[in-house]
Amino acid sequence: MRLFSAWFSHVLLLACAGAALPAAETLLPGFTDTVVDTGYTTPSALGIAPDGRIFVAEQAGNVWIVINGVRTAQPFVTLPADSTGDRGVTGICFDPNFATNHYVYIFYTHYEASGTAEFNLVSRFDATTNTAGPEVPIFQGDPVQQVYCNGGGIGFGADGKLYISFGDNDVNANAQSMTTTLGKLCRVNSDGTIPSDNPFYSTTTGNEQAIYCVGFRNAYSLAIQPVTGKIFLNDVRGTGFLECVLQAQAGANFGYPTNVGATASAPYTAPTIALPYGTDAGQSKCISGGLFYVSPTSGGFPTTYNGLYLFPDFMDGWIETYDPNAGTFTTLATGLDSPVQMGEDSAGNIYYLGISDDDLHCISYTQTAGTTTGSTTSTGTATGGTTSTGTATGGTTSTGTATGGTTSTGTATGIATSTGTATGGTTSTGTATGGTTSTGTATGIATSTGTATGGTTSTGTATSTGTATGVTSTGTGTATATTGSGTSTATGTATSGSTTSASSGTTGGSGSTTSVASGSSSSEPATSASSAGGCGLGNTVGLMLALALIGLRRGLWSGSGRTVAAIVRTASAWSGRRRTGR
Repeated sequence: MRLFSAWFSHVLLLACAGAALPAAETLLPGFTDTVVDTGYTTPSALGIAPDGRIFVAEQAGNVWIVINGVRTAQPFVTLPADSTGDRGVTGICFDPNFATNHYVYIFYTHYEASGTAEFNLVSRFDATTNTAGPEVPIFQGDPVQQVYCNGGGIGFGADGKLYISFGDNDVNANAQSMTTTLGKLCRVNSDGTIPSDNPFYSTTTGNEQAIYCVGFRNAYSLAIQPVTGKIFLNDVRGTGFLECVLQAQAGANFGYPTNVGATASAPYTAPTIALPYGTDAGQSKCISGGLFYVSPTSGGFPTTYNGLYLFPDFMDGWIETYDPNAGTFTTLATGLDSPVQMGEDSAGNIYYLGISDDDLHCISYTQTAGTTTGSTTSTGTATGGTTSTGTATGGTTSTGTATGGTTSTGTATGIATSTGTATGGTTSTGTATGGTTSTGTATGIATSTGTATGGTTSTGTATSTGTATGVTSTGTGTATATTGSGTSTATGTATSGSTTSASSGTTGGSGSTTSVASGSSSSEPATSASSAGGCGLGNTVGLMLALALIGLRRGLWSGSGRTVAAIVRTASAWSGRRRTGR
Protein backbone atom coordinates (compact mmCIF):
# COMPACT_ATOMS: atom_id res chain seq x y z
CA MET A 1 0.00 0.00 0.00
CA ARG A 2 1.05 3.58 -0.52
CA LEU A 3 1.82 4.67 2.96
CA PHE A 4 1.33 8.40 3.62
CA SER A 5 -0.61 9.28 0.46
CA ALA A 6 -2.90 6.27 0.95
CA TRP A 7 -3.80 7.55 4.40
CA PHE A 8 -4.73 10.99 3.07
CA SER A 9 -6.94 9.43 0.37
CA HIS A 10 -8.49 7.08 2.91
CA VAL A 11 -9.56 9.77 5.36
CA LEU A 12 -10.84 12.10 2.65
CA LEU A 13 -13.05 9.34 1.27
CA LEU A 14 -14.38 8.63 4.74
CA ALA A 15 -15.11 12.31 5.26
CA CYS A 16 -17.06 12.52 2.00
CA ALA A 17 -19.03 9.43 2.99
CA GLY A 18 -19.88 10.92 6.41
CA ALA A 19 -18.02 8.15 8.27
CA ALA A 20 -18.01 7.97 12.06
CA LEU A 21 -15.23 9.40 14.18
CA PRO A 22 -12.51 6.96 15.32
CA ALA A 23 -13.17 4.79 18.33
CA ALA A 24 -11.62 5.78 21.65
CA GLU A 25 -8.27 4.28 22.54
CA THR A 26 -8.34 0.97 24.38
CA LEU A 27 -5.25 -0.54 26.02
CA LEU A 28 -4.70 -3.64 28.12
CA PRO A 29 -5.15 -3.09 31.88
CA GLY A 30 -2.22 -1.29 33.46
CA PHE A 31 -1.07 0.39 30.22
CA THR A 32 -1.36 4.13 29.60
CA ASP A 33 -0.90 6.15 26.39
CA THR A 34 0.49 9.64 27.03
CA VAL A 35 1.12 12.47 24.57
CA VAL A 36 4.73 13.56 25.16
CA ASP A 37 5.06 16.21 22.47
CA THR A 38 2.71 17.62 19.84
CA GLY A 39 2.59 19.94 16.83
CA TYR A 40 4.72 18.05 14.30
CA THR A 41 4.01 18.13 10.56
CA THR A 42 3.66 14.56 9.29
CA PRO A 43 6.07 12.87 11.73
CA SER A 44 7.58 9.94 9.88
CA ALA A 45 10.66 8.56 11.67
CA LEU A 46 11.61 7.93 15.29
CA GLY A 47 14.80 6.92 17.06
CA ILE A 48 15.80 6.86 20.74
CA ALA A 49 19.52 7.38 21.31
CA PRO A 50 21.41 5.40 23.96
CA ASP A 51 21.78 8.65 25.95
CA GLY A 52 17.97 9.01 26.17
CA ARG A 53 17.43 11.75 23.58
CA ILE A 54 14.47 11.11 21.29
CA PHE A 55 14.93 11.96 17.60
CA VAL A 56 11.72 12.71 15.69
CA ALA A 57 11.78 13.39 11.94
CA GLU A 58 9.16 15.11 9.86
CA GLN A 59 8.66 13.71 6.37
CA ALA A 60 9.69 16.98 4.68
CA GLY A 61 13.16 17.08 6.29
CA ASN A 62 13.22 18.54 9.82
CA VAL A 63 14.73 16.27 12.47
CA TRP A 64 14.00 17.31 16.06
CA ILE A 65 15.32 16.23 19.45
CA VAL A 66 13.08 15.76 22.50
CA ILE A 67 14.71 15.73 25.95
CA ASN A 68 12.61 14.91 29.02
CA GLY A 69 9.45 15.69 27.10
CA VAL A 70 10.68 19.05 25.77
CA ARG A 71 11.55 19.65 22.11
CA THR A 72 14.66 21.67 21.29
CA ALA A 73 14.05 25.18 19.97
CA GLN A 74 15.76 24.45 16.64
CA PRO A 75 15.88 21.25 14.55
CA PHE A 76 18.87 18.97 14.95
CA VAL A 77 19.15 19.13 11.16
CA THR A 78 16.98 20.12 8.19
CA LEU A 79 17.56 17.74 5.28
CA PRO A 80 17.03 18.49 1.57
CA ALA A 81 14.28 15.90 1.34
CA ASP A 82 11.58 15.29 -1.27
CA SER A 83 8.41 14.39 0.63
CA THR A 84 6.20 13.58 -2.36
CA GLY A 85 4.11 10.43 -1.83
CA ASP A 86 6.03 7.96 0.34
CA ARG A 87 9.33 9.80 -0.06
CA GLY A 88 10.99 11.84 2.66
CA VAL A 89 12.74 11.08 5.96
CA THR A 90 11.73 7.56 6.99
CA GLY A 91 14.53 5.98 9.03
CA ILE A 92 16.78 6.81 12.03
CA CYS A 93 19.28 4.58 13.86
CA PHE A 94 22.40 4.91 16.01
CA ASP A 95 25.93 3.59 15.76
CA PRO A 96 26.75 0.62 18.04
CA ASN A 97 29.58 2.78 19.42
CA PHE A 98 27.36 5.82 19.95
CA ALA A 99 28.66 6.34 23.49
CA THR A 100 32.06 7.27 22.04
CA ASN A 101 31.41 8.50 18.47
CA HIS A 102 27.84 9.91 18.83
CA TYR A 103 26.91 8.94 15.26
CA VAL A 104 23.30 8.96 14.08
CA TYR A 105 22.26 7.59 10.66
CA ILE A 106 19.25 8.94 8.73
CA PHE A 107 17.48 7.54 5.63
CA TYR A 108 15.82 10.11 3.35
CA THR A 109 14.95 10.80 -0.29
CA HIS A 110 17.39 13.41 -1.54
CA TYR A 111 15.72 16.25 -3.42
CA GLU A 112 17.11 17.10 -6.85
CA ALA A 113 16.19 19.86 -9.29
CA SER A 114 13.56 19.07 -11.90
CA GLY A 115 14.86 16.74 -14.58
CA THR A 116 17.47 15.15 -12.34
CA ALA A 117 16.86 11.65 -10.98
CA GLU A 118 16.38 11.53 -7.22
CA PHE A 119 17.66 8.79 -4.94
CA ASN A 120 17.38 7.48 -1.41
CA LEU A 121 20.37 8.24 0.75
CA VAL A 122 21.65 7.13 4.15
CA SER A 123 23.83 9.81 5.75
CA ARG A 124 25.71 9.99 9.02
CA PHE A 125 25.74 12.92 11.44
CA ASP A 126 27.64 13.68 14.63
CA ALA A 127 25.14 14.13 17.49
CA THR A 128 27.59 15.14 20.20
CA THR A 129 25.43 18.25 20.65
CA ASN A 130 21.82 18.96 19.71
CA THR A 131 22.99 20.49 16.44
CA ALA A 132 24.16 18.06 13.76
CA GLY A 133 27.71 17.93 12.56
CA PRO A 134 28.45 17.93 8.81
CA GLU A 135 26.54 15.39 6.67
CA VAL A 136 28.58 12.35 5.65
CA PRO A 137 26.87 10.28 2.89
CA ILE A 138 27.16 6.56 3.69
CA PHE A 139 25.14 4.67 1.06
CA GLN A 140 23.20 5.90 -1.96
CA GLY A 141 20.45 3.70 -3.36
CA ASP A 142 19.69 3.39 -7.05
CA PRO A 143 17.63 6.21 -8.65
CA VAL A 144 13.95 6.18 -7.68
CA GLN A 145 11.34 5.91 -10.42
CA GLN A 146 7.99 6.47 -8.68
CA VAL A 147 6.89 8.26 -5.50
CA TYR A 148 5.43 5.20 -3.78
CA CYS A 149 6.81 2.04 -2.10
CA ASN A 150 9.99 3.80 -1.05
CA GLY A 151 11.12 1.62 1.88
CA GLY A 152 13.23 3.31 4.54
CA GLY A 153 14.12 0.91 7.34
CA ILE A 154 17.66 1.08 8.80
CA GLY A 155 19.41 -0.53 11.76
CA PHE A 156 22.62 -2.14 12.95
CA GLY A 157 22.75 -5.90 13.29
CA ALA A 158 24.52 -7.93 15.94
CA ASP A 159 27.35 -8.31 13.40
CA GLY A 160 27.96 -4.55 13.45
CA LYS A 161 26.74 -4.13 9.86
CA LEU A 162 24.21 -1.52 8.75
CA TYR A 163 21.03 -2.96 7.17
CA ILE A 164 18.97 -0.76 4.80
CA SER A 165 15.60 -1.68 3.26
CA PHE A 166 14.42 -0.32 -0.09
CA GLY A 167 10.93 -0.67 -1.57
CA ASP A 168 10.37 -1.72 -5.19
CA ASN A 169 9.34 1.89 -5.98
CA ASP A 170 5.97 0.67 -7.26
CA VAL A 171 7.62 -1.23 -10.11
CA ASN A 172 6.97 -4.89 -9.30
CA ALA A 173 9.75 -6.26 -11.47
CA ASN A 174 12.36 -4.46 -9.33
CA ALA A 175 11.76 -6.83 -6.42
CA GLN A 176 13.25 -9.80 -8.32
CA SER A 177 15.80 -7.93 -10.46
CA MET A 178 19.43 -8.26 -9.42
CA THR A 179 20.41 -5.11 -11.32
CA THR A 180 18.87 -2.71 -8.79
CA THR A 181 18.81 -2.23 -5.02
CA LEU A 182 15.06 -1.45 -5.21
CA GLY A 183 12.91 -4.09 -3.52
CA LYS A 184 15.91 -5.36 -1.51
CA LEU A 185 17.51 -5.42 1.92
CA CYS A 186 21.11 -4.21 1.69
CA ARG A 187 24.01 -4.76 4.09
CA VAL A 188 27.00 -2.43 4.35
CA ASN A 189 29.75 -1.53 6.77
CA SER A 190 29.25 1.50 9.02
CA ASP A 191 31.37 3.60 6.62
CA GLY A 192 29.31 2.55 3.59
CA THR A 193 31.75 0.07 2.10
CA ILE A 194 30.35 -3.31 1.09
CA PRO A 195 31.33 -6.50 2.99
CA SER A 196 32.83 -9.18 0.76
CA ASP A 197 30.86 -11.90 2.58
CA ASN A 198 27.50 -10.60 1.32
CA PRO A 199 25.60 -13.45 -0.41
CA PHE A 200 25.54 -11.88 -3.89
CA TYR A 201 28.89 -10.11 -3.73
CA SER A 202 30.61 -12.31 -6.33
CA THR A 203 27.67 -12.43 -8.78
CA THR A 204 26.86 -8.69 -8.93
CA THR A 205 28.70 -5.41 -9.35
CA GLY A 206 28.52 -1.92 -7.87
CA ASN A 207 25.70 -1.11 -5.44
CA GLU A 208 24.09 -4.49 -6.04
CA GLN A 209 26.94 -6.20 -4.18
CA ALA A 210 25.29 -4.80 -1.03
CA ILE A 211 22.13 -6.90 -1.58
CA TYR A 212 21.47 -9.24 1.35
CA CYS A 213 18.00 -10.62 0.48
CA VAL A 214 15.35 -9.90 -2.16
CA GLY A 215 11.63 -9.97 -2.95
CA PHE A 216 10.05 -6.99 -1.12
CA ARG A 217 7.33 -4.58 -2.18
CA ASN A 218 7.65 -1.86 0.45
CA ALA A 219 9.84 -2.84 3.40
CA TYR A 220 9.05 0.46 5.07
CA SER A 221 10.57 -0.43 8.44
CA LEU A 222 12.70 -3.06 10.14
CA ALA A 223 13.60 -4.14 13.67
CA ILE A 224 16.64 -5.98 14.99
CA GLN A 225 16.65 -8.00 18.21
CA PRO A 226 19.68 -6.75 20.21
CA VAL A 227 20.86 -10.10 21.64
CA THR A 228 20.17 -12.58 18.82
CA GLY A 229 20.53 -10.22 15.86
CA LYS A 230 17.23 -11.48 14.42
CA ILE A 231 15.95 -9.05 11.78
CA PHE A 232 12.23 -8.56 11.07
CA LEU A 233 11.18 -6.51 8.02
CA ASN A 234 7.66 -5.13 7.77
CA ASP A 235 6.63 -5.46 4.12
CA VAL A 236 3.59 -3.35 3.20
CA ARG A 237 2.13 -5.26 0.24
CA GLY A 238 -1.28 -3.63 -0.15
CA THR A 239 -4.72 -4.51 -1.53
CA GLY A 240 -5.11 -8.13 -2.58
CA PHE A 241 -1.95 -9.27 -0.78
CA LEU A 242 -0.96 -10.38 2.69
CA GLU A 243 0.61 -7.86 5.03
CA CYS A 244 3.86 -9.53 6.05
CA VAL A 245 6.62 -9.57 8.63
CA LEU A 246 9.67 -11.30 7.16
CA GLN A 247 12.72 -12.64 8.97
CA ALA A 248 15.78 -11.65 6.98
CA GLN A 249 18.24 -14.37 6.00
CA ALA A 250 21.34 -14.13 3.84
CA GLY A 251 20.40 -14.80 0.23
CA ALA A 252 16.68 -15.30 0.93
CA ASN A 253 14.01 -14.53 -1.67
CA PHE A 254 10.64 -13.54 -0.14
CA GLY A 255 8.81 -14.00 -3.40
CA TYR A 256 7.15 -10.70 -4.23
CA PRO A 257 5.50 -10.42 -6.73
CA THR A 258 5.82 -14.07 -7.84
CA ASN A 259 5.09 -15.96 -4.62
CA VAL A 260 2.92 -13.97 -2.20
CA GLY A 261 1.18 -16.59 -0.06
CA ALA A 262 1.53 -17.50 3.59
CA THR A 263 3.60 -20.55 2.66
CA ALA A 264 6.44 -21.02 0.22
CA SER A 265 8.63 -23.67 -1.35
CA ALA A 266 12.14 -23.35 -2.77
CA PRO A 267 13.53 -21.01 -3.92
CA TYR A 268 11.23 -18.74 -1.89
CA THR A 269 11.09 -18.09 1.85
CA ALA A 270 7.73 -17.87 3.64
CA PRO A 271 6.78 -14.91 5.84
CA THR A 272 6.97 -15.16 9.62
CA ILE A 273 3.68 -13.26 10.00
CA ALA A 274 1.11 -13.03 7.18
CA LEU A 275 -2.16 -11.14 7.77
CA PRO A 276 -4.95 -10.81 5.18
CA TYR A 277 -5.41 -7.27 3.90
CA GLY A 278 -8.37 -5.50 5.52
CA THR A 279 -9.85 -3.97 8.66
CA ASP A 280 -11.73 -7.01 9.99
CA ALA A 281 -10.62 -9.19 12.89
CA GLY A 282 -7.29 -10.85 12.14
CA GLN A 283 -6.51 -8.53 9.24
CA SER A 284 -4.10 -5.67 8.58
CA LYS A 285 -3.72 -2.85 6.08
CA CYS A 286 -0.28 -1.45 6.80
CA ILE A 287 2.33 -2.72 9.28
CA SER A 288 4.18 0.53 9.83
CA GLY A 289 6.89 -0.18 12.40
CA GLY A 290 8.05 -2.66 15.00
CA LEU A 291 10.49 -3.49 17.76
CA PHE A 292 11.64 -6.38 19.91
CA TYR A 293 10.83 -5.51 23.51
CA VAL A 294 13.77 -5.65 25.93
CA SER A 295 12.84 -5.70 29.62
CA PRO A 296 14.82 -3.20 31.72
CA THR A 297 16.50 -4.20 34.97
CA SER A 298 13.45 -2.93 36.86
CA GLY A 299 10.11 -1.43 35.89
CA GLY A 300 8.82 -1.35 32.33
CA PHE A 301 6.27 -3.77 30.94
CA PRO A 302 5.60 -7.12 32.67
CA THR A 303 8.55 -9.48 32.19
CA THR A 304 6.39 -11.71 29.97
CA TYR A 305 6.87 -9.05 27.25
CA ASN A 306 10.63 -9.58 27.10
CA GLY A 307 11.53 -10.75 23.59
CA LEU A 308 8.06 -10.15 22.13
CA TYR A 309 7.73 -8.37 18.80
CA LEU A 310 5.47 -5.29 18.95
CA PHE A 311 4.15 -3.82 15.70
CA PRO A 312 1.56 -1.13 14.82
CA ASP A 313 -0.92 -0.89 11.96
CA PHE A 314 -0.97 2.57 10.37
CA MET A 315 -4.46 2.26 8.83
CA ASP A 316 -6.30 0.11 11.38
CA GLY A 317 -4.86 1.92 14.40
CA TRP A 318 -3.67 -0.91 16.64
CA ILE A 319 -0.49 -2.27 18.24
CA GLU A 320 -0.12 -6.04 18.37
CA THR A 321 2.40 -8.26 20.14
CA TYR A 322 3.80 -11.45 18.65
CA ASP A 323 5.64 -14.19 20.51
CA PRO A 324 8.30 -15.56 18.10
CA ASN A 325 8.67 -18.72 20.18
CA ALA A 326 4.99 -19.64 20.58
CA GLY A 327 3.67 -18.01 17.40
CA THR A 328 0.86 -16.32 19.36
CA PHE A 329 -0.61 -12.81 19.22
CA THR A 330 -2.03 -10.38 21.79
CA THR A 331 -3.58 -7.00 21.08
CA LEU A 332 -1.94 -4.31 23.22
CA ALA A 333 -3.86 -1.24 22.01
CA THR A 334 -6.63 -0.25 19.57
CA GLY A 335 -8.17 3.03 18.42
CA LEU A 336 -4.78 4.75 17.97
CA ASP A 337 -4.18 7.76 15.73
CA SER A 338 -2.43 6.25 12.69
CA PRO A 339 0.66 4.93 14.53
CA VAL A 340 4.00 4.68 12.70
CA GLN A 341 7.49 3.75 13.87
CA MET A 342 8.32 2.60 17.40
CA GLY A 343 11.11 3.02 19.95
CA GLU A 344 11.90 1.91 23.50
CA ASP A 345 13.66 3.97 26.18
CA SER A 346 15.91 2.64 28.93
CA ALA A 347 12.98 2.54 31.40
CA GLY A 348 11.02 0.14 29.18
CA ASN A 349 8.48 2.69 27.90
CA ILE A 350 7.38 2.42 24.26
CA TYR A 351 7.11 5.45 21.97
CA TYR A 352 5.30 5.82 18.65
CA LEU A 353 4.33 8.61 16.26
CA GLY A 354 0.70 9.45 15.49
CA ILE A 355 0.37 10.92 12.00
CA SER A 356 -3.29 11.87 12.29
CA ASP A 357 -2.67 13.92 15.46
CA ASP A 358 0.96 14.93 14.72
CA ASP A 359 2.04 13.76 18.19
CA LEU A 360 4.78 11.80 19.89
CA HIS A 361 3.16 9.20 22.16
CA CYS A 362 4.48 7.11 25.04
CA ILE A 363 2.95 3.85 26.27
CA SER A 364 3.92 3.02 29.84
CA TYR A 365 2.85 0.35 32.32
CA THR A 366 1.74 0.61 35.94
CA GLN A 367 1.24 -2.58 37.93
CA THR A 368 -2.40 -3.26 38.75
CA ALA A 369 -4.33 -5.96 40.56
CA GLY A 370 -8.00 -6.85 40.53
CA THR A 371 -10.52 -4.10 39.99
CA THR A 372 -8.40 -1.56 41.86
CA THR A 373 -4.83 -0.95 42.92
CA GLY A 374 -4.07 -1.16 46.62
CA SER A 375 -1.13 0.45 48.30
CA THR A 376 -0.03 -1.49 51.36
CA THR A 377 -2.12 -4.34 52.77
CA SER A 378 -5.67 -5.67 52.38
CA THR A 379 -7.22 -8.65 54.14
CA GLY A 380 -10.50 -10.54 53.70
CA THR A 381 -11.70 -13.16 56.23
CA ALA A 382 -14.82 -15.36 56.20
CA THR A 383 -15.97 -18.17 58.53
CA GLY A 384 -18.95 -20.43 57.78
CA GLY A 385 -20.39 -23.93 57.52
CA THR A 386 -21.37 -25.14 54.06
CA THR A 387 -19.69 -22.52 51.89
CA SER A 388 -17.42 -19.66 52.90
CA THR A 389 -15.46 -17.24 50.77
CA GLY A 390 -12.79 -14.69 51.62
CA THR A 391 -11.64 -12.22 48.98
CA ALA A 392 -8.92 -9.57 49.16
CA THR A 393 -7.38 -7.23 46.61
CA GLY A 394 -4.30 -5.20 47.42
CA GLY A 395 -1.12 -3.60 46.17
CA THR A 396 1.87 -4.85 48.17
CA THR A 397 0.38 -7.66 50.24
CA SER A 398 -3.13 -9.13 50.14
CA THR A 399 -4.56 -12.05 52.10
CA GLY A 400 -7.83 -13.91 51.68
CA THR A 401 -8.90 -16.44 54.37
CA ALA A 402 -11.95 -18.71 54.39
CA THR A 403 -13.08 -21.41 56.87
CA GLY A 404 -15.99 -23.67 55.96
CA GLY A 405 -17.50 -27.16 56.03
CA THR A 406 -18.14 -28.65 52.59
CA THR A 407 -16.46 -26.11 50.34
CA SER A 408 -14.29 -23.16 51.25
CA THR A 409 -12.51 -20.72 48.99
CA GLY A 410 -9.82 -18.17 49.75
CA THR A 411 -9.03 -15.69 47.03
CA ALA A 412 -6.28 -13.09 47.09
CA THR A 413 -4.98 -10.83 44.36
CA GLY A 414 -1.86 -8.76 44.95
CA ILE A 415 1.08 -7.26 43.12
CA ALA A 416 4.06 -8.12 45.29
CA THR A 417 2.63 -10.86 47.52
CA SER A 418 -0.78 -12.53 47.65
CA THR A 419 -1.96 -15.31 49.93
CA GLY A 420 -5.12 -17.39 49.72
CA THR A 421 -6.00 -19.68 52.66
CA ALA A 422 -8.92 -22.11 52.79
CA THR A 423 -10.10 -24.63 55.37
CA GLY A 424 -12.62 -27.22 54.16
CA GLY A 425 -14.05 -30.63 55.06
CA THR A 426 -14.72 -32.75 51.97
CA THR A 427 -12.41 -31.19 49.41
CA SER A 428 -9.68 -28.60 49.80
CA THR A 429 -7.52 -27.22 47.04
CA GLY A 430 -4.55 -24.87 47.17
CA THR A 431 -3.61 -23.21 43.90
CA ALA A 432 -0.92 -20.58 43.42
CA THR A 433 0.21 -18.74 40.31
CA GLY A 434 3.17 -16.39 40.49
CA GLY A 435 6.03 -14.81 38.57
CA THR A 436 9.21 -15.53 40.55
CA THR A 437 8.20 -17.96 43.29
CA SER A 438 4.80 -19.58 43.86
CA THR A 439 3.78 -22.21 46.41
CA GLY A 440 0.49 -24.06 46.64
CA THR A 441 -0.27 -26.07 49.80
CA ALA A 442 -3.48 -27.96 50.54
CA THR A 443 -4.54 -30.07 53.53
CA GLY A 444 -7.91 -31.82 53.42
CA ILE A 445 -9.89 -34.82 54.75
CA ALA A 446 -11.21 -36.67 51.71
CA THR A 447 -9.33 -35.08 48.85
CA SER A 448 -6.56 -32.53 48.82
CA THR A 449 -4.77 -30.96 45.90
CA GLY A 450 -1.80 -28.60 45.76
CA THR A 451 -1.01 -26.86 42.48
CA ALA A 452 1.64 -24.24 41.81
CA THR A 453 2.62 -22.43 38.65
CA GLY A 454 5.55 -20.01 38.67
CA GLY A 455 8.22 -18.40 36.57
CA THR A 456 11.46 -19.27 38.38
CA THR A 457 10.43 -21.59 41.24
CA SER A 458 7.08 -23.26 41.88
CA THR A 459 6.12 -25.81 44.52
CA GLY A 460 2.92 -27.80 44.97
CA THR A 461 2.26 -29.74 48.21
CA ALA A 462 -0.80 -31.78 49.16
CA THR A 463 -1.48 -33.56 52.50
CA SER A 464 -4.65 -35.30 53.65
CA THR A 465 -5.64 -35.73 57.28
CA GLY A 466 -8.39 -37.42 59.22
CA THR A 467 -9.37 -34.68 61.63
CA ALA A 468 -12.43 -32.47 61.52
CA THR A 469 -13.90 -29.66 63.59
CA GLY A 470 -17.61 -28.77 63.60
CA VAL A 471 -18.60 -25.24 62.76
CA THR A 472 -21.98 -23.61 63.36
CA SER A 473 -21.10 -19.94 62.88
CA THR A 474 -21.58 -17.40 60.14
CA GLY A 475 -18.95 -14.76 59.34
CA THR A 476 -18.15 -11.98 56.96
CA GLY A 477 -14.72 -10.71 55.87
CA THR A 478 -14.03 -7.32 54.34
CA ALA A 479 -10.91 -6.09 52.55
CA THR A 480 -10.14 -2.51 51.63
CA ALA A 481 -7.39 -1.26 49.31
CA THR A 482 -6.65 2.34 48.56
CA THR A 483 -4.61 4.25 46.02
CA GLY A 484 -4.60 8.02 46.50
CA SER A 485 -8.25 8.87 47.01
CA GLY A 486 -9.52 5.64 45.43
CA THR A 487 -10.99 2.94 47.67
CA SER A 488 -12.18 -0.60 46.96
CA THR A 489 -13.88 -3.10 49.24
CA ALA A 490 -14.01 -6.89 48.94
CA THR A 491 -16.36 -8.95 51.15
CA GLY A 492 -16.61 -12.68 51.78
CA THR A 493 -19.66 -14.29 53.51
CA ALA A 494 -20.41 -17.81 54.75
CA THR A 495 -23.21 -19.93 56.25
CA SER A 496 -23.19 -22.61 58.93
CA GLY A 497 -22.10 -26.23 58.42
CA SER A 498 -20.27 -29.16 59.97
CA THR A 499 -16.61 -30.01 59.31
CA THR A 500 -13.34 -28.26 58.59
CA SER A 501 -9.90 -29.05 57.18
CA ALA A 502 -7.08 -26.77 56.12
CA SER A 503 -5.38 -25.71 52.92
CA SER A 504 -3.41 -22.72 51.82
CA GLY A 505 -1.95 -21.20 48.63
CA THR A 506 0.68 -18.53 48.42
CA THR A 507 2.00 -16.71 45.43
CA GLY A 508 4.40 -13.89 44.78
CA GLY A 509 5.10 -12.13 41.53
CA SER A 510 4.49 -9.07 39.42
CA GLY A 511 1.62 -7.92 37.26
CA SER A 512 -1.99 -8.98 37.75
CA THR A 513 -1.34 -12.13 39.78
CA THR A 514 -4.12 -14.40 40.99
CA SER A 515 -3.79 -16.93 43.83
CA VAL A 516 -6.67 -19.37 44.45
CA ALA A 517 -7.12 -21.90 47.23
CA SER A 518 -9.84 -24.61 47.50
CA GLY A 519 -11.89 -23.87 44.42
CA SER A 520 -11.39 -21.18 41.87
CA SER A 521 -11.46 -17.44 41.59
CA SER A 522 -10.69 -14.76 39.03
CA SER A 523 -8.98 -11.42 38.98
CA GLU A 524 -10.96 -8.91 36.91
CA PRO A 525 -8.88 -6.57 34.74
CA ALA A 526 -8.25 -3.12 36.08
CA THR A 527 -10.62 -0.52 34.71
CA SER A 528 -8.30 2.35 35.57
CA ALA A 529 -4.61 2.80 36.25
CA SER A 530 -2.32 5.55 37.41
CA SER A 531 0.43 6.90 35.17
CA ALA A 532 3.79 5.16 35.32
CA GLY A 533 5.46 8.53 35.38
CA GLY A 534 8.16 7.29 33.01
CA CYS A 535 7.13 9.34 29.95
CA GLY A 536 8.16 12.80 31.10
CA LEU A 537 4.75 14.04 32.39
CA GLY A 538 3.39 14.86 35.84
CA ASN A 539 0.63 13.44 38.02
CA THR A 540 -2.53 11.53 37.19
CA VAL A 541 -4.63 14.71 36.83
CA GLY A 542 -2.26 16.04 34.21
CA LEU A 543 -2.40 12.74 32.37
CA MET A 544 -6.20 12.70 32.29
CA LEU A 545 -6.32 16.27 30.98
CA ALA A 546 -3.85 15.35 28.23
CA LEU A 547 -5.92 12.33 27.20
CA ALA A 548 -9.07 14.48 27.20
CA LEU A 549 -7.40 16.92 24.83
CA ILE A 550 -6.49 14.05 22.51
CA GLY A 551 -10.14 13.05 22.37
CA LEU A 552 -11.17 16.61 21.47
CA ARG A 553 -8.66 16.68 18.60
CA ARG A 554 -9.65 13.40 16.94
CA GLY A 555 -11.43 13.64 13.62
CA LEU A 556 -9.93 17.00 12.59
CA TRP A 557 -6.34 17.29 11.38
CA SER A 558 -4.63 19.70 9.06
CA GLY A 559 -1.07 20.42 7.95
CA SER A 560 0.83 21.53 4.87
CA GLY A 561 -2.33 22.35 2.95
CA ARG A 562 -4.12 19.11 3.84
CA THR A 563 -7.41 19.09 5.78
CA VAL A 564 -8.81 15.88 7.05
CA ALA A 565 -12.41 15.84 8.23
CA ALA A 566 -12.65 12.36 9.70
CA ILE A 567 -10.93 9.03 10.01
CA VAL A 568 -12.25 5.60 10.84
CA ARG A 569 -10.43 2.63 12.16
CA THR A 570 -11.76 -0.78 13.07
CA ALA A 571 -10.01 -1.73 16.28
CA SER A 572 -11.11 -5.02 17.83
CA ALA A 573 -9.32 -7.30 20.28
CA TRP A 574 -7.86 -10.33 18.52
CA SER A 575 -8.82 -13.05 20.98
CA GLY A 576 -9.35 -16.20 19.01
CA ARG A 577 -8.48 -14.69 15.62
CA ARG A 578 -7.17 -16.85 12.84
CA ARG A 579 -3.69 -15.73 11.88
CA THR A 580 -0.81 -17.18 10.00
CA GLY A 581 2.41 -17.23 12.03
CA ARG A 582 5.44 -19.40 12.27
